[in-house]
Amino acid sequence: MYNVQLTISTKRGKGARIDIHKLVHVNSQDSLSSGSLSTLDQDEFTYVEHTHSVEVSLAVLDGYIYAIGGWDGLSRLNSVEKYNPSNNTWEYVAPMKISLTSPAVIGHEGHLYVTGGAVLEDGDGIDLVQRFCPMTNVWSDMAHMLIARSGSRACVVNNLIYVIGGWHASTENTNKVEYYDPEKNEWRFCKPMLERRYQPGVAVVEGKIYVSGGEEGWDRYHDTVEYYDPETDQWLIAGVMQTARSWLCCATLRLPVDIRIKERS
Repeated sequence: MYNVQLTISTKRGKGARIDIHKLVHVNSQDSLSSGSLSTLDQDEFTYVEHTHSVEVSLAVLDGYIYAIGGWDGLSRLNSVEKYNPSNNTWEYVAPMKISLTSPAVIGHEGHLYVTGGAVLEDGDGIDLVQRFCPMTNVWSDMAHMLIARSGSRACVVNNLIYVIGGWHASTENTNKVEYYDPEKNEWRFCKPMLERRYQPGVAVVEGKIYVSGGEEGWDRYHDTVEYYDPETDQWLIAGVMQTARSWLCCATLRLPVDIRIKERS
């Protein structure tokens, strides 16, 4: 069986790490987002029911896919929908306390975390952190981030939630990285990235955070990939992509042992 972690990016929204055996691909060109479902062991795509927004953030928690916030063509949304892959249906859960596009979202230890996001047309971020409990259908405010940001990325390493890059202010993309300890409800900075990156791709491989692409500014896109080692608190360049890009998707794929042996032979 394959084990996949996938980051999905909508046209203007945040991608979210998918850690299940089925992949959802969202089409954000229309006001209603349709999608397709790929089952790895069958190597085929099947149409799934659409959600009701674009610029939407996705996260997976306990086998369900959540579509969080976004844009309906007229305004930002605070609504949240939950997708059940077993019966191909969406249902609404409790809305967020504030309408957002481009937050960084992650599912962790039975909760959804929504960090930052844009609330105004200029895209400036906020430092708000909202946590959703599916068991009670209630949103709670957690400790605010150390800086405001939108268009950042989130991931989990060693039970800490990292929020990476994004748009800090009207003219500043940021290289700053901070992490959240859910047990202590507090944020701390770690070492910043080597480059400023807005809407990069992020994936976790063997305990290290890999960040690829993203925007340095309006007219500069990165082709570099750098990685962070939490044990040493250091960022290093891992390589260079053939094409500079932002708003990209990243995935890590753990191949079965027999395939790895065949590739090495």
